[in-house]
Amino acid sequence: MIETRIDYHVHSNLSVDAYDSVEAMCERAVDIGLTELVFTEHYDTDPADEGHGFYSYEKSREAVERMQDRFGDRLTVKLGIEVDYQTVYEEQIAEFLAGKDYDYILGARHWEQGALIGHDYFEGRTEDEAYGRYFETVLPLVETGLFDVLAHIDLVKRDGTGRYGTFVVEKWMPYIEPILQKLVDKGMGLEINTSGVRQSPREPYPGLAVVKRYRELGGRVLTVGSDSHRVAQLGVGLDTGMKLAREAGFTELTRFDGRKPVVAPL
Repeated sequence: MIETRIDYHVHSNLSVDAYDSVEAMCERAVDIGLTELVFTEHYDTDPADEGHGFYSYEKSREAVERMQDRFGDRLTVKLGIEVDYQTVYEEQIAEFLAGKDYDYILGARHWEQGALIGHDYFEGRTEDEAYGRYFETVLPLVETGLFDVLAHIDLVKRDGTGRYGTFVVEKWMPYIEPILQKLVDKGMGLEINTSGVRQSPREPYPGLAVVKRYRELGGRVLTVGSDSHRVAQLGVGLDTGMKLAREAGFTELTRFDGRKPVVAPL
């Protein structure tokens, strides 16, 4: 029986690529029985990104505070952020985050060398070049210590599977394991991002083998999020993600309160 019903990766129309209001997302959360929601709006750092300059900390904080007042004890609503990391923007990111009152900060790789990690990124690249380069750039993100949790560690398989076929995790574990070890060393968490359940991989980012290895290496900070960008996506795949966590040996998920990790039973 699932005791925890939380979604730790949610976007409202305060992210440039999302569609529905924070209020609509909260209403849907109550309808489907979620108990906690974290809005992780995009902070897009690359000037080529359509969302560059779109994010507003003030608007996001105010919206979350309104939802906290409106939904009271029916739903816990928290303020998070998903930060697009590239090494060249590290100083900018650190300055932006300083002094801000977040509950939860996700670090993510969405861009590499001027290309969004989507279809264009794969043009002219072999599987080894595309996947290898991506994983090499994730490790510096973890090393910064700026973030609480790493988002969708193997996001590259989202569009890569359509080009190269099934993502063979064993092939890429030599790249992934150092990232997992660094997460453990830094006390940083791993996200099970369930958007992959509704996308071409048909499994979360990451799958079972990676989550299991993270635990074997000593990882204990684990969150689950749907990465929803519209009401209909909210909570999709959470049960799959929590089942995967149990299969990997976890008996607890992690919640965050003022960036402090809190145990939540599975």
